[in-house]
Amino acid sequence: MRMKIIAAALVATGVLAACDTNKGPMEKAGESIDEAVDELNQPDTLGESVEEAADETADAIEDVADDIDGAVNEAGEAMEEATDPPK
Repeated sequence: MRMKIIAAALVATGVLAACDTNKGPMEKAGESIDEAVDELNQPDTLGESVEEAADETADAIEDVADDIDGAVNEAGEAMEEATDPPK
């Protein structure tokens, strides 16, 4: 039992460490939204900041949708290959 807990802790540590090194499109979009909120104190750039954040968020969502579409296609191809009769 103890080994399982240690193994789970090591896996969790690895997963968390991996999260810090790769910034995905949604995290980048989140950062741009944070920057836009920080600029709220400047009334002349508010509209531009919100528009830029919205554009970057839309781009990030499109990137994620493309990634999901690719993953679904790969999964479908793998399922088809798995069900093909042996040659």
